[in-house]
Amino acid sequence: MNSPLRNIFTVAKREFSGYFATPVAYVFLVIFLLMTGFFTFMLGMDLFDRNQASLESFFTWHPWLYLFLVPAVAMRLWSEEKRTGTLELLLTLPITAWQAVMAKFLASWAFLILALALTFPVWITVNQLGSPDNGAIFCAYIGSALMAGAYLAIGCMTSALTRNQVVSFILSVVVCLFTILAGFAPVTNFMAGMFPDSPAVVEFVANLSVITHFEYFQRGVLDFRDLLFFGSVIAFALFVTGVIVRGAQESRTAGNFSYSLGFVAVGALILIGANAMTSQLRWKADLTEGNIYSLSEGTERILLRLSDDRGTEADAFKLEVRLYQTRDKRVPNNLSRYAKRAEDMLNEYVGLARQMSKGENAPLILQHINVQPDSPEEDQAIKDNIEKFSIGPGEFAYLGMSLSYADRTEKVDLLVSGQGGRSMSLRSEVTLEYEISRAITRLLKTENNRVVIGIMTPPGVQVMGGLPHGIPPQMAMQRGMQPRPPWALIRLLQQEYDEVRTVDFATGISRNEKSEEQSLAESDIDMLLVIHPQNISERAQFAIDQYVLNGGKLVAFLDPFYGFSAGPMGGFGPSESSSTLSKLLPAWGLYFDDQHVLADMDSPFRRDPRGSEVWPTWVELPGKSHSQSEIVTQDLGTVSVLHAGAFTGKAVDKGLVQVNLFNTSTNAMRLNTKTSAGTATNATAVLPLPRFSAAQEKIARTFKGSGKSSVLAVKLTGAFQTAFPKGDPEAVPPADANATAPKDNALKVVRKDISPVVVLVGDVDLLNDQLAAQPMQDAFGQFVGFRNSNFAFVMNLADYLTGDDDLIRVRSQSQRDRPLELLDRMLEKATRRVQNDIDQLEKELDEADKKVQEVKDNLNEQIRQLLAAGGGQLQVSQTDIKKLEDSQAAEEAAQDKARKTIREKKRELREEINALKFRIKWANILIMPALVALFGLFVAFTRHRPTAA
Repeated sequence: MNSPLRNIFTVAKREFSGYFATPVAYVFLVIFLLMTGFFTFMLGMDLFDRNQASLESFFTWHPWLYLFLVPAVAMRLWSEEKRTGTLELLLTLPITAWQAVMAKFLASWAFLILALALTFPVWITVNQLGSPDNGAIFCAYIGSALMAGAYLAIGCMTSALTRNQVVSFILSVVVCLFTILAGFAPVTNFMAGMFPDSPAVVEFVANLSVITHFEYFQRGVLDFRDLLFFGSVIAFALFVTGVIVRGAQESRTAGNFSYSLGFVAVGALILIGANAMTSQLRWKADLTEGNIYSLSEGTERILLRLSDDRGTEADAFKLEVRLYQTRDKRVPNNLSRYAKRAEDMLNEYVGLARQMSKGENAPLILQHINVQPDSPEEDQAIKDNIEKFSIGPGEFAYLGMSLSYADRTEKVDLLVSGQGGRSMSLRSEVTLEYEISRAITRLLKTENNRVVIGIMTPPGVQVMGGLPHGIPPQMAMQRGMQPRPPWALIRLLQQEYDEVRTVDFATGISRNEKSEEQSLAESDIDMLLVIHPQNISERAQFAIDQYVLNGGKLVAFLDPFYGFSAGPMGGFGPSESSSTLSKLLPAWGLYFDDQHVLADMDSPFRRDPRGSEVWPTWVELPGKSHSQSEIVTQDLGTVSVLHAGAFTGKAVDKGLVQVNLFNTSTNAMRLNTKTSAGTATNATAVLPLPRFSAAQEKIARTFKGSGKSSVLAVKLTGAFQTAFPKGDPEAVPPADANATAPKDNALKVVRKDISPVVVLVGDVDLLNDQLAAQPMQDAFGQFVGFRNSNFAFVMNLADYLTGDDDLIRVRSQSQRDRPLELLDRMLEKATRRVQNDIDQLEKELDEADKKVQEVKDNLNEQIRQLLAAGGGQLQVSQTDIKKLEDSQAAEEAAQDKARKTIREKKRELREEINALKFRIKWANILIMPALVALFGLFVAFTRHRPTAA
């Protein structure tokens, strides 16, 4: 007697082979591959528009593609058997109805998985163009296969209900469409109106959406609940199919029908119960590179500190986390899904904290609070200052969390506030772990752990905001000027640390919280940020010197040309904008080149990812340019710099330890910031943008790599020595030459048993909002996002230098920028090739211009000589006039020719770039379908080829 598995395998093999017995299988495969390729490369934000090495544009369309293609495969499974009468024949075989259902499903599912596997050229393409997260891609393929299986099982069920394949197709599309739309607002709002007092029913219906469950797979996370969802949908649909098919073997009496209906109802209850009972399970596998969706090692260490801090006493304080959420049909469903994911993360914290305490007396508890209008829960949310948004006249919904430990409370905003206090956006889930862990570290701190950040910068830089420098307040009021807000970086520091204190740029004097004046060396400043110390005095450098020797932590941002500098009276583009620490750097064994800016053609900024315009001195430093041995730069994303300068020298010669944090590629060169006449050439202010763009275009044309890498940022530690061996340079000598000079109390070497740290960065623009911050748009309006990892780098430094390495480990765990590197290099190569022709034309234009200028100079010289001789009637010979006219005509002809040719060459360049993308797109769209079609024709030819008698 055959075993059930053998029966299933035999029928499945026959069914799978049957697909390829007719052209239907090949037609389906060709259509599926054409549509997936077309949707990936042609619709919406395609692969090239995103300029990211990921398959997001590929997997986004799968639910909608499967909506029609999978029912087309499933509609014939049982309808055809019923229509042709072969169902009875099939059921006379020595197999059960359940085995037949499973065999047909597995055969069809294998066919769909084969179709999905044939999309591998897209995966190869994205790996050739960049460095994608292959773990996330693999996970998304698993999710796509499961979603196809769920659609197929539903198609099996509808096919068993009718003899008509068209009816089966329509029914399957309708049911599958519901599983897509179940999580969308119109459906959830309708269900909320039907069941106003049953939010659990609405949540259950929303949870039926395949989009919600497929989303985790696309991120690279295998969540047990998503696996169970797709598995249970498949199991239930096949169970119903089996009941229907089994009913065809038996007499259709009312009793049998009721029995079958009850059987289906029990199956539905089991399905609902299984999903409800396992909804609290937290098992998941993070397949992403770096496990960016799992709690990091830094969080584990912070929770261990929490466990150690509270001890093992049963009545010791526990850290209480309150997650506030308003459950209401008027709340957008995406906010509810976000709150669910935030709850999942908090439950991970609870589980990890329980492990840290070895399962006894867990130090962390979670409360999920449903905040309704005019309720005690709303009063508590207001007390904890939770963000809210309007859902009706005088009614608000809340979303946020607060953490309490002992008598201290910290808040974590899930709705990030924009200008005017309006809640503008959902906090990025990638940074949510950092915010929660940071709140825990702040709760563990005592008053003695206050962190003070010092800011020392010229008034004209205006990092703290205010009216434009140099404009009297009265004049500003007359002109209707408004004070500028502080830089986004300053606001971020103010949010995350206890105090951000300004330090006088001229003297190095600051005022503490009691308004008492203090020198830097005497202050309680934990980290000093020196930003663009242009023309800094020796007195101020002496104050910094003593601060470092007293154990201070210094981060200085220098610049050979500050591109976003505000000039006199608040204007842009000053004639002088370089900065350095001329007295301090030699004492540390280093030199900063403030006369040259760096250009790097391996990673220039592209104004338009789809175009050819590059800005070589606006450098996008990728992860490979960062030191991977330093915690502040490990796993850091792209850092953008503009007109950066290089550090040279050897700090080891001064007894210091030097670590290079950022480097350019070897395809870089140094460019003078000024000509011999003192005018700016290569380095120009960003505004006005056309002038800056033209300067960058010229740099790109004339670029020649040096073959050497340059250092953009360094970290120094060790036994620092003073740069002022004679003491305070501003010390006033006694009036009497014979009098005793006051004792020199200045430090000459670093104090014993302390460890100062100095970080030097060769760019100031990386801190500016224009380079690092990015206005973004979401459902709430506009808010400030981040263009790059510039702010993360500074915050890593702040966490590191103020003593919390664990937070750096948490912050560094984030999504990477994965540009299409190979495509960028191919575009750059094409640009250079066409640019050579443009350069030659411009040379010809310059020569024509010189000839005209020579004739004009000769005429001017004749006139000057005539005037110097006493005047007389000015006469110009016809020969000179003819020369001038001919030279001007030649110049105009050359200009006209050059303009036309340059336009033509630029058009050719755009066409070549578009042709390159066109070839990549259509190669991915057509090659695999063509191969499948050819293989199908070959199979058909071999089968129908006449054989010899």
